[in-house]
Amino acid sequence: MNELADQLKMDSVQLRILNEPKIDEGEGIPFSSRHYVECLQLGAEKFGWSKRNPDVGSMKRDGLTLGWGVGGAAWIATRDSAAANVELRDDCTARVACGAQDIGTGTYTVLALLTSEKTGVAVEKVEVVLGDTELPLGPVSGGSWATASVVPAVFAAADNAINSLLQVATGTPGSPFQNRKPDDLAFQGGRVFVKADGPGGGVPFAGHIETRQPSPRQGQRQIRRDFRQQRAEVFDALIRLSLRRSHLAT
Repeated sequence: MNELADQLKMDSVQLRILNEPKIDEGEGIPFSSRHYVECLQLGAEKFGWSKRNPDVGSMKRDGLTLGWGVGGAAWIATRDSAAANVELRDDCTARVACGAQDIGTGTYTVLALLTSEKTGVAVEKVEVVLGDTELPLGPVSGGSWATASVVPAVFAAADNAINSLLQVATGTPGSPFQNRKPDDLAFQGGRVFVKADGPGGGVPFAGHIETRQPSPRQGQRQIRRDFRQQRAEVFDALIRLSLRRSHLAT
């Protein structure tokens, strides 16, 4: 692509943008989403690509010749079957469990953040349980699909837990919401409240009931681009790759 851009006397980023496909040409179907152009544009902005001189050997720094390049890549965005279990506990904590594993890629952190976002429980009060075959089915760690697979499962499980909580809140004798319908209530920031009154009049969910609702969800192509700067000292053919790099992935 870069050699083609050079022969066309065209910026290599612009060449990629002009040739951005409208559909998945390999399959002949629309993309579910695609943000490659945004990756290129944002990466170019952050890297300072507009300052690049495309003439060979024209950019120098500290006696070295600079070479700026850009590359793009596509990777499968597969989702595997996954299920999760979310519990809202009577001590205002939450538990999320999935039979996936964390091989150092942050699955523990991701599940804690997802559960916190959905339930309003502080992330430090979310217990994450992984790596047990007795837990709901989780995806393998490979092909960059573990997170994409568990996200919808955790969200669905959290929604089920919240729905169950609202049903208990309206059906438990002595509850301040006893005479309400579940549809009258909402759950936000860890508090149950009447929609018409707003969250200010709500009460913490503690004291209601924990619920376990595994919900399987299946889940398409990752996009990345790299801008790099290479420094070369022409006289002794010394090539150094600097640490200056801009990377985005969607």
